[in-house]
Amino acid sequence: MISFDQHGNIPPGIHQYTYLEFRQQFVEEFPTSNTRTEIHQLSFLWLGEVRRYIQPVEVWVNGGFISNELNPPLIEMCLFIHPYALDEKKSYECLQLLNNAMSYRSRCYFGFRNSEKPLVSLAIGPYYWTEQLGFDAQQIPKGIVLLPWDEITAALD
Repeated sequence: MISFDQHGNIPPGIHQYTYLEFRQQFVEEFPTSNTRTEIHQLSFLWLGEVRRYIQPVEVWVNGGFISNELNPPLIEMCLFIHPYALDEKKSYECLQLLNNAMSYRSRCYFGFRNSEKPLVSLAIGPYYWTEQLGFDAQQIPKGIVLLPWDEITAALD
């Protein structure tokens, strides 16, 4: 597990975690938190809903949930998908899921991974999300947790 820095964040960069490492550091290490267990459970219920329509490549987790904040209000996640994985029906369903994410105490986004179209990758690919998620509200650089989709699906089963 990665230690928190002097600002209460994990150090800058993208840090890959297993599901068990993620749960240990950000849920179990905070036994007196009033929000972390519920946010964790609800966010994984939401990811289970996502799985009904698409199979993301990976999920980047961000926000107060991956800091040492005792009672974060929500979790932020960016799900990276292949651009060709969406047809019109799946796109509609994914938009509905995004609109409903806050009821799962989750702020969620979709990004594109491995696009053959450079402008798509540049506009809403990993580089864009690194800039969006790699800083806290005071513009201090912080880390991002990467959870591979296979880790998430194993946790959901």
